[in-house]
Amino acid sequence: MKKMVKNTFGEYESNDLWFRRLPGISHYYFGKIKKILCSWIENKEGVALDFGCGQQRLKDFLPRGMKYVGYDIIPEYTDVKDFKKTNPGLFFSVSSFEHVTHEELDDILKWICSSNIKQVFVDLPIRNDRYLLWALMGFKKRVIQEHHLDTIPYDLQDMHNRIAKYLKLHRECVYHNHALTEWRKK
Repeated sequence: MKKMVKNTFGEYESNDLWFRRLPGISHYYFGKIKKILCSWIENKEGVALDFGCGQQRLKDFLPRGMKYVGYDIIPEYTDVKDFKKTNPGLFFSVSSFEHVTHEELDDILKWICSSNIKQVFVDLPIRNDRYLLWALMGFKKRVIQEHHLDTIPYDLQDMHNRIAKYLKLHRECVYHNHALTEWRKK
């Protein structure tokens, strides 16, 4: 995974700015996504790993008694340096998998298959319209490219096919421009 660097204002130019620039909209929108995914949790105890956790907002939606571990490439947000050294029963990727390379995604999915994870929750955009919004919000083209939103062709069906090489789709639903899915081991 690549290392994030701060801009001249001391901010990480990432999803973090999305939350700070449009806090009400983003909190409601992504809060609803997290609420839906958390409603699918079967075992209300154990450890949940939030991959690409950002400011760890998923923590507020997990059932009481569930231990939360956040992982992000932004050092100030992450609870662990190496997510592969955790032992979760649940894995969440809320608007994160579209930011990793195909090789990184394969590596993550192989790790999931070799772990004790029982449920995998993934939120992906249906279309790659997000870069347009980011550009309107003032993100520089370099930042958009760092997130693979402009340099790697994005296709939801391709992402689901990549995940399906390792996991079995258990359920799915659509919320606005996002495909919410739950995956399990084959």
